[in-house]
Amino acid sequence: MPDYGVFLYHVSLDRRLPNRKEMTARPVLYSFRRCPYAMRARLALLSSGMECEIREVRLSAKPASMLRASPKATVPVFVLPDHTVVDESLDIMCWDSMTRSTGCSISGMT
Repeated sequence: MPDYGVFLYHVSLDRRLPNRKEMTARPVLYSFRRCPYAMRARLALLSSGMECEIREVRLSAKPASMLRASPKATVPVFVLPDHTVVDESLDIMCWDSMTRSTGCSISGMT
């Protein structure tokens, strides 16, 4: 059953749409276009060149999948393929910066 209130679009440097198998292997960012914290997270991911699925959320109809990932129900929410959840924009920026420079995972973040 689809999550109503979510608009999907794909951010990628090559601008091709992924197939279903590729989409499940990509991180998902729940975002709201006018939220400054979500903007900061999107910019960090875009500047890094990381491919991820961005789910634009209507705040009046938050999707169940986002609420399951982060019960505090605020954007941004970044869900990694291993189901790790990062729900603070600064943490998303730090995770992105660390993985680009060292190749480490979020579990190594202090």
